[in-house]
Amino acid sequence: MSQAFYIVGGILNLSLVLVIARETIVEVFEQGFRRRKHALAERRKQHRRHRFEQVARRQAIERQLENAGFPVYVEKRSKL
Repeated sequence: MSQAFYIVGGILNLSLVLVIARETIVEVFEQGFRRRKHALAERRKQHRRHRFEQVARRQAIERQLENAGFPVYVEKRSKL
């Protein structure tokens, strides 16, 4: 009869360990997902800022060329 208590206790202990392990694994995946999501959002923000700076630079060069009386032609995809 006492052996049945040990079996039940072992099964409950094992189930508790499995639940805790599952929860830990899910947390690790969630943290990784949030970290990747944050990194992607940061890259997008930097890319948006970079595009804005490129447009501003191109417009400034076009204004300078226009004011100097030169023909205005600046490639949109040039690396300034």
